[in-house]
Amino acid sequence: MMSPLARLCLVVQIAAVVVVALTDPSGATELSLEEFQQWAKLHDMLSVSWNANSSYIVFKLEVQTPGYVGFGVSRHGGMQDTDMLVCGADRAGDPFLCTDRYSVNNTTPVKDDSQDVDVFAIDVVDDSRVVRFGRQLRTGDARDVDITRGTVNVAFAFGIDKVISYHGDKRGTSAIVLLPPPPDSPENVVPPGPSTTAELLTSNFTIPSDRDTFYSCTMFKLPELPEKHHLIKVEAVLADVSKSYVQHMMLYSCTGDIEGAHNQQSQCYQANAPLAFGHCQGIVAAWAIGGEPFVYPEDVGYSLGMKDDPKYVLLQIHYNNPKMDKGVVDNSGFRLFCTDKLRRYDAGILEVGTDPSPYHIIPPNVSGFVTYGLCSTEVLRKGPVSSVRVFDALLHAHVAGRQIHVRQFRDGKEIGHLGQDDVYDVNSHKYIHFPQSVEVMAGDMLVVECTYGTEGRSDITTGGFEMRQEMCLAYLHHYPRVGLARCRSTVHVPALARDLLGCEVTASDKYRYVVSAPKKYEGRPLESVMAEYEWSEERVEEYSRLLRSADYDVRQYLLTTGTWVYETARLPATGSVGRVGRLDPWLWCGWEIIVTTAVAILLLL
Repeated sequence: MMSPLARLCLVVQIAAVVVVALTDPSGATELSLEEFQQWAKLHDMLSVSWNANSSYIVFKLEVQTPGYVGFGVSRHGGMQDTDMLVCGADRAGDPFLCTDRYSVNNTTPVKDDSQDVDVFAIDVVDDSRVVRFGRQLRTGDARDVDITRGTVNVAFAFGIDKVISYHGDKRGTSAIVLLPPPPDSPENVVPPGPSTTAELLTSNFTIPSDRDTFYSCTMFKLPELPEKHHLIKVEAVLADVSKSYVQHMMLYSCTGDIEGAHNQQSQCYQANAPLAFGHCQGIVAAWAIGGEPFVYPEDVGYSLGMKDDPKYVLLQIHYNNPKMDKGVVDNSGFRLFCTDKLRRYDAGILEVGTDPSPYHIIPPNVSGFVTYGLCSTEVLRKGPVSSVRVFDALLHAHVAGRQIHVRQFRDGKEIGHLGQDDVYDVNSHKYIHFPQSVEVMAGDMLVVECTYGTEGRSDITTGGFEMRQEMCLAYLHHYPRVGLARCRSTVHVPALARDLLGCEVTASDKYRYVVSAPKKYEGRPLESVMAEYEWSEERVEEYSRLLRSADYDVRQYLLTTGTWVYETARLPATGSVGRVGRLDPWLWCGWEIIVTTAVAILLLL
C-alpha cells in the first residue's frame, strides 16, 4: 500500500506533468508533437523521432515494451557522464514517472536537482511505451549536456519491467545528428570550384541466399584527371531495397600493372579471385553500418591524379543476410567528391589491429575479455617523413565487441590514445574526430585493445570475416600520406599452442598450423584442437595473462614496394591492464538511495 509521503509525491509530480503539458515551453511553439522531421532506429525494439529549432528540441521515444526506458545525451559516448530522461518506477509499488537524471558511472542514473525536461505525454500503445518530451538545447544546468550541431552521442537503455533495473543487452549508444547542419555546411555542399564527382557502385548484384555472410569485390578504374585533385568528401550510397543487408564497405587502392582489370567482380578472399585483387591493399575509404559521410578537414585531402596515386580501386562490400533472403539485388557503393582547389596536406589511412585469423581466440561465455592488436611504427624511419598526424579514427569489431581503445606508447610509456569507444555498438559506426590532430612518431607502439562479451556462447569465438566471428580494427586518418597502409598482428601461434595447450605445431602454409605433438593430436589443424579446449575460469585467466606477455607477429603492408614486411613485438611493459570479469550493471548502492531520497524531498518543497 502506498504511504502518505509516496501519495503526496505522486500527486505533486503528476501535477507538474499536467502543468508542463498545458503550457508551451519557451522555443517549442512551432514544433509538432505528432509529425516529426527526423527519425532514427537505435535498436530493434527502440526508435526515436525529433523536431528542433534554434533553442528547443522535442522527442518521441518508442520502445516495444511497456517497461522502463531511458534516453539521453552523453558527453563521451558511454553511460558515464550522460544526461538522460528515465521513465519508470524506482521500486515495486512506486509510480511510473519520467525524471531528468544524470549518470556518474555505470550505475542507475541519479535524479537531477534541476528538472529541465518537459514531459508532454506517457502512453502505452499496443504494449509499446511511447514518451513525448522536450528540453532546451542549452539548459544552463552543469549536470545537463548541451545539444549542439554536428554529431551528438546518445545513450539508451530499457527493460521489460516497469521497475528500473539492470538492462542486460537492452542498451546501446549511437552518434547521430540531432540538429541539421546549416545550408552552407560541408555536409550539404558539393565542393566549390571545378570539381569531379565519381560514383563507384556495384551493378545489380544479387546477394547470395545460401549463406549469411558474403564479401563481394568489384574493381573500378578511377576517372582520369588532367592534374592533381584532392578527394575531400566520401559518401556511402546505399540502395533502398538492400541497405539493411550492407554491413560495411571498403575502398582499396591498387598498385602495379593491372590494366584492363576494371569491372571484374568476384567473391573476395578466394583462391580463384582475379589476381589483380591482390594488388589492392591501400585504403581510400571505409564505411560501416550507422556511418555518415566523411568530410576531410579544410586543409587536408586525399591526393588523386598524380603518378603515384591510385588509378584503380577495389570496392569491397560485406553483406549480412542472416535470414538468407532470396532475390535481394544491390547497387550500393561510394560517391567521391574531388576538387582541383588543392589543400595543404595529402592524407592517408592506416589500418591497425588484429589479423582476422582463426588464432584470434575469445573464450566462450565471458564478459570483459580483452585481446590486443599491435603495430610498431618503426618502419616510418625509412620513409621521407618520420611522423604523421592522426585527425580521425573509425573503430570496428563485430557483434561480440563491447569496447575498443587505441592506445599510444612511446619509449614504453603510454602517452595517449587515438580513439576510444567504451560502449561499442556494431550497428553504429561513427568517426571519432579529434579537436587537434595527434602526432604519431616513428617507433611509437599502437595497441588496439578490444573488449568482448561472449555470454551464452558455448564455443570459442575466432577472428574472421563472418558476423559470428570477430574483428579488432581501427582506421586512422592521417597526414602526410606515408607508405605504411596496414599494420596488423596475431599472437605468436607456436607459443600460444605450447603454453596454452601443451602442443607443438608446424606451419601448413603461411597462415595455418597443424599439430605435430602430442601423438593424440598429431596431424590435426590447431584450431580444431583449440575448439575442444575446456575453458574453466582459471584457464580463461591464464590465457588472458598469456596474451599480455606473449610475442606478437606483426604484418605491415608498404605501398611504396607493394609488399608485406614482418616483425615481432610485445605489449609495452607498462601496457594494458586487460581483465576478465563482468560489466557493472545498474545496481542500487546505499549512497544512491540517500541521494535519491534527498532529491525527492527537495521536489516536494
